[in-house]
Amino acid sequence: MRLLLCWLSVASLVARADALLVDRIVAVVDLQAITRSAVNERARSLLPLAKTEAQKAHVRREALSSLIEDALILKDAMRLKLEVRDEEVEAALAEVARQNQLSVAALIAETRRQGFEGDSYRAILKGKIFELKWLNVRSNRMAEPEAEADRGAFLMRERARLVAELRASAVIEVRE
Repeated sequence: MRLLLCWLSVASLVARADALLVDRIVAVVDLQAITRSAVNERARSLLPLAKTEAQKAHVRREALSSLIEDALILKDAMRLKLEVRDEEVEAALAEVARQNQLSVAALIAETRRQGFEGDSYRAILKGKIFELKWLNVRSNRMAEPEAEADRGAFLMRERARLVAELRASAVIEVRE
């Protein structure tokens, strides 16, 4: 029996030595995990521009911060029962293509050329639509500017204020 236990202990050590780390949790936001691969995916477009390791670390920190904010907004939007339909995503995709004087197929080809795989560009659009819906529901209408030119700055301030509120009431653990 002792021999069997000894063999099992050695076998488990060998198995651990051969284990391959596939991903790692770098943060948890109210029990929602954020992985290193998600941070790298978010930072992917800016990492080639970073020249030093310090700049790359800064890009990754900003990507992590962005993912934390997204998780907070998503949780609050779900609490508010907000939804984004596929038709809304397709309409946004068509609008981006029109603004860039491309067909939807050409836009998708361009996003793939820039490193977006599969439906990741659609997922980004869906996230942005979700955030805009959330912001429209949660923003302080009494403080909204009358001039359309001031609306963008107002929405940025409102987003920052609302995210700060969400951060204050959330449990956020950064492990990196």
